[in-house]
Amino acid sequence: MSVRHRKVLLPILLVAVLIVATSVFITAQQPSTSEDASFRKALEVITLIKLHYVEPVSILDLTREYVAGGSIQALMQAVNDPYSRYLTAKNYSEMQVDTSGEFGGIGIYMGMREDRITVIAPIEVPRRLELGSKRGISSAPLTARAPRG
Repeated sequence: MSVRHRKVLLPILLVAVLIVATSVFITAQQPSTSEDASFRKALEVITLIKLHYVEPVSILDLTREYVAGGSIQALMQAVNDPYSRYLTAKNYSEMQVDTSGEFGGIGIYMGMREDRITVIAPIEVPRRLELGSKRGISSAPLTARAPRG
C-alpha cells in the first residue's frame, strides 16, 4: 500500500473506530429515556453515513445538524442530497410494499425516425429475442390528429 493511501486510510479508520467505540459504549448502557434511544439511533445513522455515503461527510456537521434540529431528519440535511432520506422501520416497510412486485413491458427501445415511432432495438434479454422483437418496425406517420381505435 502506498504512503498516499495510508495517509487517507488512517484518518478514516480512526474515525470509524471512534464512532464504533462510542456506539458500543452507548449501547452497553441501559437507555433510561427515549432521548437516549434517539441519540443512539442518531449515532448509528451518523456512522452509516460516514462509512457508506458516496461523498465525504463531516461528522461534526452531521452532529451539529442533529443537535440543532433534534431529529435524524435534521441531521440528514447536512448530507445535502435530495435523494437521501432516513426511513423509520414503518416507512421502510411501506416503501417495500409500494415498490415490490413485477414490472412488465414488451422489452424494446423506441425512438423517432422520419416522424414515426420506431423500434430501435430489442432489449438484450434472451426471451425477448426468442419471441422475435425486430429492429425497424414503425408506426403510422404521426400527425396532429388523435390516433384511431
